[in-house]
Amino acid sequence: MDQISQPEAQPSQDAAGAQGAQFRAALALMGAGLGLAVYLVGQVFEDLFSLPAVQWGLGALLIGAAALALVLSGPLKLGRALGLAVAAGLALSAFGGFYGLRFEAGDGFGETWPAMLTLIALSAIAAPFLIAGAERAGGLRDYGRLFDHAWVMVVRAAAALLFTGVFWALFFFSNGLLEAVGISLEDILESIDALPFLLSGAVFGLAMALVHEMSGYITPYLFVRFARVMLPLVLAVTALYIVAFPFGLRGGSALSLSPVVSVLVMAAIATGLISALVDRDDSEAAQSRFLRGAAQLQAVILPALAAIAVYAIWLRVAQYGWTPQRIGAAMGAGYVALYALAYAGAVLRGFRASWMGRLRKANLYLAVALMVGLAASMTPLLNAQSISARAQEARMLALYAQPQGAQGRTDWRTLYALKTSYGLAGRAALARLEERAKTAGMEALVADIGAARTARGRYDLSGARRGDEMLANLAKWREAVAVYPEGAEMPLVTSAMRLANLMKRWAKSCANAQPSGEASCVLYMMDPDAFDGRRFGLIVVANPPEARLLEFKDDASLAAQASSLIGLGPWLDKPAAAQMIAKIKAGDLRIAPRSGMALYIGDAEIVPAGR
Repeated sequence: MDQISQPEAQPSQDAAGAQGAQFRAALALMGAGLGLAVYLVGQVFEDLFSLPAVQWGLGALLIGAAALALVLSGPLKLGRALGLAVAAGLALSAFGGFYGLRFEAGDGFGETWPAMLTLIALSAIAAPFLIAGAERAGGLRDYGRLFDHAWVMVVRAAAALLFTGVFWALFFFSNGLLEAVGISLEDILESIDALPFLLSGAVFGLAMALVHEMSGYITPYLFVRFARVMLPLVLAVTALYIVAFPFGLRGGSALSLSPVVSVLVMAAIATGLISALVDRDDSEAAQSRFLRGAAQLQAVILPALAAIAVYAIWLRVAQYGWTPQRIGAAMGAGYVALYALAYAGAVLRGFRASWMGRLRKANLYLAVALMVGLAASMTPLLNAQSISARAQEARMLALYAQPQGAQGRTDWRTLYALKTSYGLAGRAALARLEERAKTAGMEALVADIGAARTARGRYDLSGARRGDEMLANLAKWREAVAVYPEGAEMPLVTSAMRLANLMKRWAKSCANAQPSGEASCVLYMMDPDAFDGRRFGLIVVANPPEARLLEFKDDASLAAQASSLIGLGPWLDKPAAAQMIAKIKAGDLRIAPRSGMALYIGDAEIVPAGR
């Protein structure tokens, strides 16, 4: 690390011949250009250009070229940095344009954020190669130089972002001070839509110029050392996870997508920490035997993390089919598996003999492979939307071909996603699906496709389905529950969406009689005259034991009423529930005043909220 950071201590060398004030002004101007590009992409391009390919291509060119110019301008001469940034921006523009061809006008950017992250990752990985290759012949294969530039880039960008954050904190503090004398900086800021973007970019560019000039003081040396000492902690966490993983399979939560993402992130952190420990060469690597041993153990267990991630994603795909998100997760798992096998292989080939050299060599080739994979994912070679659309088309046909039709939660969401989230490929798949459904006489599928086409949001469909399910469960519950006191009737209820999950549970619980043959749940309707006309009902369920106060609204809706259940302990057990049911049937209860009116069943006291 010191090989590059020490020469950079001379500001004139790091700024590549640019003179202080001019260099800062140039980078501030480039930063303002970056801010303007972000504003145009987010606010203007969608209205100016109807073709998403143009939006993506032009946006990738402007943002990519401006961002890379800021990064490259420190290590390289300004003119050369601009040339390389524009060339790299053109490549990013091609990838963005290819990706934009998957969509048409009107498709939002909400489902395409992974592509934005892909372009950012491509730029970040390529930047050290651009710098090293421009500095000297053979720099593209000089791992030490690449390692140094990668860490320097991260630390300088982080310092510049911190400086930008401090600027905005000072801005809003100053605004608060000046508002006391009738001057509002915030009003000025809001008067021009692009001004916040321009200011943020200009300040970031100025900060980048400063960190380039002060490179002798802002080095990654300390951060690399910090990363090294974190490795034993990460090793302990990952080892504990691997040991405990088989015990977490019982509930199935360990194999859902969210924990898998955590596994992938932790594996990526582990690989980064190992790379920090082995550094640019053996002379700069950690000399502590303890830390080297931790790195070796971490490298050896990485394949276990990769295997868990790959297995979990395979299970999800086998059950629910491919989606763009699962393809992204699968690609991440594939990269982690490559790194894990390379790291473990480097260590297992010899614990003492040049394992760190083998690992550095693997890092070089893996970085190139990662760039190739990311680039391919933006082109027709790996079209996640097309692959997913065909997979979900086949899955929907199989699902609706079942005798009972599609009963899962994902059917209508999938149909709506085909319309909105998969671009041109999704809508083509939906059209093919509708045609095949009509040919095969799948009326339920045809109806659901029609609903998906007219729905304004995915919750229009899922809400309707949940509403139908809720009404069915409500009818079952009304039929099964015993209403007391004798002669009382349950008021009309037409809506209980907020209690949909409770209705589903109660419909099942109330249908099962107690071992004694008596009703397993009762509803006691309180006298509305005692509660200012409000209609409360207490439902008591025997198994699983539960007691809740309900309020029957004038608009025929049903709501769970917040209440205080005094004398029942922290929870209601089966004997207590059975005893309450018996007392309700026997009429062994009363309504009497407390701070307001309350229902008393033995020692239990039910106080509606707001009484």
